[in-house]
Amino acid sequence: MNLKSYTSTLNTTQSISRIETLLIVIGATQITKHFEIKQCIGITFKLFDEKSRKMLEYSLHPRIKECFNSLSKDITPDEKWSRQDLQLQASKIAWNILHDWVEVQSGVVLIGHALPKNVF
Repeated sequence: MNLKSYTSTLNTTQSISRIETLLIVIGATQITKHFEIKQCIGITFKLFDEKSRKMLEYSLHPRIKECFNSLSKDITPDEKWSRQDLQLQASKIAWNILHDWVEVQSGVVLIGHALPKNVF
């Protein structure tokens, strides 16, 4: 498999919760989850921008479809994956990758290397 975290056992709820915690640490004042067919497909959050003195809104979306497509290409004929299992694993991977990215970007913001508007 070519995807980072392709063996992830961390469920999507855990990754989303970790992302929310990171966003709170960097000052998010509002976090909203977006759902489609009972599946979280994105997170929107607000941060106050000191320079503009305005509340700015940012959106994060895992690339579930792209993960699914990548996984589908990497499955060998001897592997037995149902479409539903593959979709679930793609969601786990996509949210885990997004968590890792948010973790890095939050660190960059916390050390003052960049402003949220430059990384999110």
